Amino acid sequence: MKAIIFDVDGTIIDTESVQLKALQQVAKQRGLHYSMDDLRIVFGLPGRIGLERLGIEDVEQTLADWEEAIEAFQDEMTLFDRIQELIEMLHTQGYALGIVTSKTKKQFDTEVVPFGIHIYFDAIVVADDTEKHKPHPDPLQHCMAQLNVEPSDTLYIGDSIFDYECALAAKASFGVAKWGATQANQMVEATYHFETAADVMKQFDKEA
Repeated sequence: MKAIIFDVDGTIIDTESVQLKALQQVAKQRGLHYSMDDLRIVFGLPGRIGLERLGIEDVEQTLADWEEAIEAFQDEMTLFDRIQELIEMLHTQGYALGIVTSKTKKQFDTEVVPFGIHIYFDAIVVADDTEKHKPHPDPLQHCMAQLNVEPSDTLYIGDSIFDYECALAAKASFGVAKWGATQANQMVEATYHFETAADVMKQFDKEA
């Protein structure tokens, strides 16, 4: 592999409980009561699309309120175990690194940039950058074009079925981030199944 591209939510950053807790709070303010399981439909999707799938009206205002609520829980977000070490290793060893996320630019700047890991990536594709979103291949193809790599030389690592379908459509290899995945049983034919970030290091450490 020449390029390794990462999803963010559920892959680099453990955001699920924070995002769903914040959305549940915003929904409750509108008299809507969802369980955490009900809300998981939004995970891995651009916010607007997720809210539409939930049947929430006034999507734009709800999205703004949700983003504000997430900021209140910012301190509860953490990098997954050994993710920073993995990213630094891949960067040092010369892999082209990318991010393809359903986050908007504003969400990325608020939720990801504070961790400082963005400096290691050669290309970052957010929801604002493409008209079509995962599971459509456009975001991943856009990232590969920026990295100047072919699908055959590219691995996309993610936790959701949308990530998997995006990689398939773009003809790139896919690695399931099982440390954050809740749908791993739907991705059995993925190229790689990684239990931990350390497993990715073992697989792609050129110096091992």
